[in-house]
Amino acid sequence: MYDTILVPTDGSEPASRAVEHALDLAEMTDATVHALFVTDSNRANQGAPGISVDELRDSLSSRGRDVTDAVAERGAERGLPVETAVEEGLPEEEISRYADHHDVDLVVMGTHGRTGVDRLMAGSVAEATVRTCSVPVLTV
Repeated sequence: MYDTILVPTDGSEPASRAVEHALDLAEMTDATVHALFVTDSNRANQGAPGISVDELRDSLSSRGRDVTDAVAERGAERGLPVETAVEEGLPEEEISRYADHHDVDLVVMGTHGRTGVDRLMAGSVAEATVRTCSVPVLTV
């Protein structure tokens, strides 16, 4: 049914629940999981007080590697293949692009990454992904 499952993650609790669900589905369907962290280019380009844009990008990329490596470790504990990737861009666009370029059959993602003003201003990444992605999106 599913050969390739994409799980975008930011390391948050909702994303972690989605990771577990994606791994469960991969076990049932003998699928490969792709763990994707997207460094939001809007945030990375703004910088922060006392931190250059390059330092912020490096920090976010490092966080992305840590988060996706943790998914790969969880997969390995269960005997599942997990490929990892860290991309930069607008999260919903990068998730959809990645799904198209890697022949993903299903995207599994959490629904509560952004909160407060960020969510009001930008909307939910999950909502945008559901609207724009060319493959089914399972929200957890």
